[in-house]
Amino acid sequence: MRKFLCFISVVFILLLLAVGFNYTRDPLRFFHSANDVFKSHAHDRYSVVGKLRSSYYSNLVIGSSHSLHFTDEILGLVSQGKWLNAAVAGSTAYEQYLSFSLAKKRKEIKTVIWEIRLDAYIGDTKRTRLGSAFPISFYQDTLQGDAEYLLSLDTFLDSLFKMKRPMQAKNKHAYGKDVVANALKKYCDHPPENGHRFGIQDDEYSLSGNIETTIEKAVAGAPDTLFKIFFPPYSILNHAYLKQHDVDEYQEYLKFRNLVVGRLSLYPNVHIYDFQTNEKIITDMEHYRDLRHYDVNVYKEISKKISLPPQGVFINESDFIKKIDRMIEQFDYTNYKNCLIS
Repeated sequence: MRKFLCFISVVFILLLLAVGFNYTRDPLRFFHSANDVFKSHAHDRYSVVGKLRSSYYSNLVIGSSHSLHFTDEILGLVSQGKWLNAAVAGSTAYEQYLSFSLAKKRKEIKTVIWEIRLDAYIGDTKRTRLGSAFPISFYQDTLQGDAEYLLSLDTFLDSLFKMKRPMQAKNKHAYGKDVVANALKKYCDHPPENGHRFGIQDDEYSLSGNIETTIEKAVAGAPDTLFKIFFPPYSILNHAYLKQHDVDEYQEYLKFRNLVVGRLSLYPNVHIYDFQTNEKIITDMEHYRDLRHYDVNVYKEISKKISLPPQGVFINESDFIKKIDRMIEQFDYTNYKNCLIS
């Protein structure tokens, strides 16, 4: 019995030391200043928690890979104040909502830039990204989440090695017409098995329900926060590809766009910006690395536009289709024939 008690005591002491070590080192900055937050070996879904909990900020960026490169300098074009970029590549609407909810619980948020895209809103209303572990308890900011973090072997390993990474993503991609042409060739040579390149997976989901339980719930629950919601500027080649090879998704996008505008435009604390028809941006392939992702110059252009109230009336579906069709028809496909030009 005495040996057993000694064994339990030793285990308890070692566990207490490990917890103390994890708390002191705190690699994801759950409990200390997040100015030098470290990136977990797992992925951003972990490291962004420390930023949201412990950084100093009053303005927030929520989104996916189309918002990763909003730097402090670029965001300064939108408004003054300390910004935190909490965008996570491939994040779902539910993941984004949890990020905003954690920020709202911890801080008084003045302005939110929220990137919105169709594929984040498909599937179950509490869907997290397939193939990626998602620490929901961390985002709920509970004692259970704190305990899981402090007792985690991953936290201990991160505490040992504590590999310092920059707070904001480095943009090391190549951009330009040739890069986009190669990306389009891959799309054409390797079509998706289910027939949908980007968003549609099945018919058993409700776009309206996902909007209502995530971004609309966030907007309604924070009437004193200004939400600058934007549709990212996918290239005209993206529209041409979908219209020729994935009409179902293109129609779904139009429905999604109408739902977002119809529901969120009712709130006085929402500004909606649509860069999908910005001809200056979406027809210039020099600023893209594939059909959807753009360079820092586009980020600057977006920031300049959303620093002001939305200009004019939001373009309706009929005019949207006409404008996109005109740009598709007039675009020079010399370097982009592949599967777009027979």
